Amino acid sequence: MKKKSFEVKIYELIGIKYFRKLAFGLRNLFLFPMTLKMSKQERKHFYKNAYSVNYNIGKTTSIDKIKGFKKWLYINTSIHIFGVIVCFKSAFITPDISLYSKIINISLTCVNLYCIMLQRYNVIRINDTIKRLKPHYEKRKEKIIEEIKKEDTLLKDYTYKIVDKKKNEEVITFDTLIENATIGDLKEYRNYLKYLKILDMEVKEKSSNMDNNITTFSIEIAKNKVLKAELKRGK
Repeated sequence: MKKKSFEVKIYELIGIKYFRKLAFGLRNLFLFPMTLKMSKQERKHFYKNAYSVNYNIGKTTSIDKIKGFKKWLYINTSIHIFGVIVCFKSAFITPDISLYSKIINISLTCVNLYCIMLQRYNVIRINDTIKRLKPHYEKRKEKIIEEIKKEDTLLKDYTYKIVDKKKNEEVITFDTLIENATIGDLKEYRNYLKYLKILDMEVKEKSSNMDNNITTFSIEIAKNKVLKAELKRGK
């Protein structure tokens, strides 16, 4: 069993697990109407695997999804930090505040602090999970990259470009494109190149007698970005 860090021990000592249990209890209360027709076992499974951008990633072994969830934790942390500042200011700096309002704002300050600690606690656990999954992830990624490079070699005469929403074009090599790509991206590129190979053969048959014929194929690879493969043919 992996030894817990000092930071994790501190969080658990001040009751972060109990706070997490309470947070999930409130979440499950909101989700309960969606589970009315479920059996007790089905409801338990639903709660366990329900995705939440706040505290729970659900059931996944994808590093890409885990990293994406981690970004949400940072966003939520910043929201709770803002909440701490607002509530603390209202409780101790705002003049002429009633005792009731002071108690409410102190309570909300504590809740937001625990939310921040819970987000940090989850980030630590997520980092451990990523570290554990990374060797297998890298092997899968290398295999797909090999397949992509094989397809790219068959289409080496093509020029590849990234086109943004303003129609600006940037010439790019496939090595650069796949350098920081996720496994999901790589699978799309692999399928794209296989499809491109088939279309390339069809176009060659139809344009064998054409001079300076430019063949272009495109695929959307990200929001507002397109990968374009272009080949200028001639006799």
